[in-house]
Amino acid sequence: MEASGAGHEAAAGPRNKNGQPLVTEAEGLRLHLSDNSTGYKGVFENSLANGTKRFGAKGANDTYLGMFDTAVEAALAAAR
Repeated sequence: MEASGAGHEAAAGPRNKNGQPLVTEAEGLRLHLSDNSTGYKGVFENSLANGTKRFGAKGANDTYLGMFDTAVEAALAAAR
């Protein structure tokens, strides 16, 4: 009897709470992972009235770094 694919998936890396894979490094910088909904430290999700999602970033001492189109872009800003 042949296995039905269980256990034959590629090794899963880190994922956020929504199950989406997380990038751990970008542009030579290590991104800081967190257990929040975005999966990145200092990154928060903001849903706009038109249904669009944007991602904000906070740096050291909760300094606001701006809004970004993706969580990875926001995490990169927070890592800088």
